[in-house]
Amino acid sequence: MRRMSRRRIGRVVYLLAFIVVQQFTGVFTTYPTLELIGIIGVAIVGLDALVCAVRGWRSIDGSLLDDSIE
Repeated sequence: MRRMSRRRIGRVVYLLAFIVVQQFTGVFTTYPTLELIGIIGVAIVGLDALVCAVRGWRSIDGSLLDDSIE
């Protein structure tokens, strides 16, 4: 079983914290700018996850191509 990297754990913690604050507190109602910053953070987390996934697929594809060439 693969261990979760710090980066992945950080993403999950950020998303969970955002959801908890959004659902169970009135902070974003009181401070809409803070909500906007949180949404931008969620977008950055999503983009980072996408970039990491593409890199992972490229490395898998590269290893498959190397095996088929030999």
